[in-house]
Amino acid sequence: MEADSPERSLDEDLAAAFEGEFGSDEEQAAPEERFEDGGEGGKEGDAEGGSDSSGNSSDLDLDEVAEEAYAEYEAAKEEAAGSGTGGAVRLKHLHGNAEVVVSPQEAERIRRDTVTRLLNKKRLILILDLDHTLLNSVHTGEVDADAAPRLAELQAREQEANLGPRRLLHCLVDKKLWTKLRPGVFEFLEGLRDSYEMHIYTMGDKAYAAEVRRLLDPGGRLFTSVIAKDHSTTTTAKHLDVLLSADELALVLDDTELVWPGHKRNLLQIERYHFFPSDLRKWRADGTALLEQGRDEDPTEGALATHMRVLRAVHARFFSKEDPSLPPLEQRDVRDVLAEHRARILQDRDPRQEPLWQLAEGLGARCLPSISPATTHVVAAAGGTEKVHQARAQGKAVVTPAWLQACGFRWQRLPEADFLLGDLGPGGSRGGGSSAAKAPADANGGGGSGGKQLSPEEELRVVMAVAGGGGGAADG
Repeated sequence: MEADSPERSLDEDLAAAFEGEFGSDEEQAAPEERFEDGGEGGKEGDAEGGSDSSGNSSDLDLDEVAEEAYAEYEAAKEEAAGSGTGGAVRLKHLHGNAEVVVSPQEAERIRRDTVTRLLNKKRLILILDLDHTLLNSVHTGEVDADAAPRLAELQAREQEANLGPRRLLHCLVDKKLWTKLRPGVFEFLEGLRDSYEMHIYTMGDKAYAAEVRRLLDPGGRLFTSVIAKDHSTTTTAKHLDVLLSADELALVLDDTELVWPGHKRNLLQIERYHFFPSDLRKWRADGTALLEQGRDEDPTEGALATHMRVLRAVHARFFSKEDPSLPPLEQRDVRDVLAEHRARILQDRDPRQEPLWQLAEGLGARCLPSISPATTHVVAAAGGTEKVHQARAQGKAVVTPAWLQACGFRWQRLPEADFLLGDLGPGGSRGGGSSAAKAPADANGGGGSGGKQLSPEEELRVVMAVAGGGGGAADG
């Protein structure tokens, strides 16, 4: 087979590889026509049953799904490594409902050609999640009487501003969805298009993914491919194998770390975007959604603007020609560059000089930078981090900084149960650091403050339930 031109995209390379099986280029769907519309538009199922996008009764048991997630992920890797198809890779996102089986040799050739093409064009790969990363969607039936007039007012303001295709609020009548794009999303996508080959990867269905793609990219020029739950090699985790890409050139922007068990070093975890009140309630979180607060994220200083600056800095560092400490270009790994960039955040700061660290020691605790067998508490500003999950799995108390402050104000050790960390911080924010503290006495765990805290399994259940604006409660 003839080697691909440096100007060909990964999709074009794959299309050429399988042209003999699927017909000529004229017979293949254009990228923006790759998906079939229909169905209810992204409803993946809820805890009370329901229908999928084809109208069929859903028998998805969310209680069992999370427990099977990692076992299924490992089984999929074993299958790809040598069983059934001799190590072949299965691709479902290139030709509608058809499944393409790629031999290991062809897959490796495509990966090598992808690396050469991207390095020649000074581009990296960026995989983008949809829900809670670039937007927030809920079913129309979830919008209550309080939220409806606020949405109508916002729609009117956008119409008066004559924003056209760049408006942020959409009522997708055919899908029975309200979708709110995150402020700054158009600037984010357009600002990175020359530096990154961008792909959408969502746990919503393909009809929902196609509809949202048209909202984000009406000109059909920003995204190389769109991967939905129908195309993924596992149903409960995301994996880069569906792209046949080079992991060392790929970065991922997603709000949920749990769905990337094999690619944590590729991940930039972004704060979850909760615009609709009904969506925030599914996460059992304290605080109020942005719509209730009558405000939104700042498009120039918000989460997407921040991550655009980070991604530009990582790209510039990766392709730098001025630093002799970097390895040759073909040996560089963007995961190393990302880790280096992240490590600079607190590089010159001594944690012992932080006010909370000093407060904890002043109250008699011995502070540690990481979790150890001696740790009794983890003080964290927000949930969802690996350290928080680790502490909860080991039965350690995970409390907010308010616990330390309240103990100091009251001059006594207050019950940890009143200050346990929920999944999200105030106002629905997510992320932030944490520190482990060794208190004079042991602490007992308990329920969350203002809502039940989510275990990793529960978090995965909610992620799957709400993907594509999935309706219903997230409770099992």
